Amino acid sequence: MALFIIFTMFPNIKILNELLTRVLCDEKPKIKAEAACIFAHSRDNEDTVLVKARFLYKSGLALTIAICCVDEPQYFVKRWLNQISQLGAPSKNVLLIEKTSDLPLSTDTETDFLTSFVAQNGWRNVYLVSTPFHQLRAFISVVSALSRIEKSFNKDIKFYNIVGSFDTRDKKVIHSQSQNAPRERRELFADELDKINKYFKKGILLRSEKIVEYLNTRAL
Repeated sequence: MALFIIFTMFPNIKILNELLTRVLCDEKPKIKAEAACIFAHSRDNEDTVLVKARFLYKSGLALTIAICCVDEPQYFVKRWLNQISQLGAPSKNVLLIEKTSDLPLSTDTETDFLTSFVAQNGWRNVYLVSTPFHQLRAFISVVSALSRIEKSFNKDIKFYNIVGSFDTRDKKVIHSQSQNAPRERRELFADELDKINKYFKKGILLRSEKIVEYLNTRAL
């Protein structure tokens, strides 16, 4: 089943190999990034992204940390802010990306909020930080959302991948809004391919060739 999904979404295996490599081993922007955006995390996976965002800030690679928290109770938002503060990032350098419409929440609507937030702040170089098993879909979703708000790729907005810290593969977690019971992280990798295929068929996600095109355009 997983192979069928791969060849449906990625009929060119060379493109798949290039895309996976460039997303999971992405280059750094040529100048300091305006922000590190923590995206598509959950309470069970928060440590993997908070630690990496702190690294980007403390290393001087990103000026700001932005947290996508469109569907989280204030208690957890405050806890994240406190954790980041304890990790060494002052609260004045942490921004919240919140819900701006009544659309049902999903990865694609969250990416719409994120890309609009980035555009409104005038940011040009942004790190996208997500959990390891979700990074590929997160980046495909963000680039697809960017193409929706700009109608064509905006060469001035450049997203760069940095994968969240790795954690125990067999730990049971809840990751998405539709997940009712905890599952091992290792099981979620195949789910991500399934969801990429599902949303590609719905016309929400761009094909892999278009994502590679964005990466090539970003380098100009």
